[in-house]
Amino acid sequence: MERLSLSDKQQVKLGLSLGFLASITLIGYEVARSASYTLFKFDYGTENLPIVMTFIPLAAIASLFIYDLMLNKWGPKWTLMLSTLISAVTFFLCYIGLLFKVKLASGVLFVFREIYIVILIEQYWSYINSGITKEMARQLNGPLIGISTLGSMVGGLLLGFATKSLGTLNMLLIPILLCIPAFFISHIIYKKFGEPMAQKKPHNFFKVTGLKSLFSNKRLSFLFFVIVFTQLVATVLDLAFQSRVQEAFPQLDEQTSKLGFFYGTLNGVALFFQFILTPFLLRYVKPVTAFLFIPIVNLVLCSWSLVDMSIYSIGLALLMFKALDYSLFRATKETFYIPLSFDERYRTKEIIDVFAYRTSKGMTSLSITLLKSFVRFSDLLYTGIATIGVGCWLFFAYKIKSENAEN
Repeated sequence: MERLSLSDKQQVKLGLSLGFLASITLIGYEVARSASYTLFKFDYGTENLPIVMTFIPLAAIASLFIYDLMLNKWGPKWTLMLSTLISAVTFFLCYIGLLFKVKLASGVLFVFREIYIVILIEQYWSYINSGITKEMARQLNGPLIGISTLGSMVGGLLLGFATKSLGTLNMLLIPILLCIPAFFISHIIYKKFGEPMAQKKPHNFFKVTGLKSLFSNKRLSFLFFVIVFTQLVATVLDLAFQSRVQEAFPQLDEQTSKLGFFYGTLNGVALFFQFILTPFLLRYVKPVTAFLFIPIVNLVLCSWSLVDMSIYSIGLALLMFKALDYSLFRATKETFYIPLSFDERYRTKEIIDVFAYRTSKGMTSLSITLLKSFVRFSDLLYTGIATIGVGCWLFFAYKIKSENAEN
């Protein structure tokens, strides 16, 4: 069966179970994200952030290749469980490397945490989209994202309060330990609700990787470019914000703590959007219309940060981008996948939501690295690029709406 056949009650239970699983995973990610930033910056310097980000596309391609092989050989259930196990082992090896002062480990950690979280989270959503209907998604997606974001908020606050006493390095033990319950919970959920499987097909590169659907489905093609430009915006805003934070808080543990509080606050705002704003909007507005609303808000905030150029305006632009990305953007985007085939939900989705997400980030960073020999990349230039990127994002969001991709 390509889709699960579940009652309304079972659909709710499936969503809540995967929301809880995502919450556990995101506690670990939130800790790893801020810790990897500060560990890398203190090993290699803020100016080398664009360089390490250029390795992300290569890691994304390798991860998708391994993911596709695992999905073909073992199916969705064991692919998820093995992905979780591989994540725990990789974090542990990075921790040991950093413990013994191997600077390369901070670079590996930085790249890996960018990849592992999207590989895991997108598998959770592929499973959700295989079990719930479009009508149920409009009610559930916002709160489900909210449940998972509770984990992000807890992770950020945990980092903020505990880093000064435990140290940044020891905080990496948290994502390692949390992979253990995530492994077993994945098994329990699949055992309870069943496993969607693709029909047997001849081995063909385009079908196996989902590229054929990406090229033939205009909505998915436009969605790919939406993701590309959202991540361009995210990258340059992040670089501008990290630059400001480094200037304001030069001490390692203090900076980690401040970042923890920032992301904790961000996730608190996202929670409001997920439990209140998103269900309210999707009750009265079609998902594609809401999808178009998001870049308009971001365009206003990026334009303001371009004029104001303070840590507060840039921080607010980044905070609102992330809060909307974690709530209304995700909730509307996921509804586009529900009526699609197994390959489109599990394979094309991974290309869009793993490869496009991380490759855009990496290619933006590579471009910045190459152009730094000719152009001085100030925070003003970063916010200018962000504003242009939001304009391109708005264009492709409109193209999706014009394709009449209502859910």
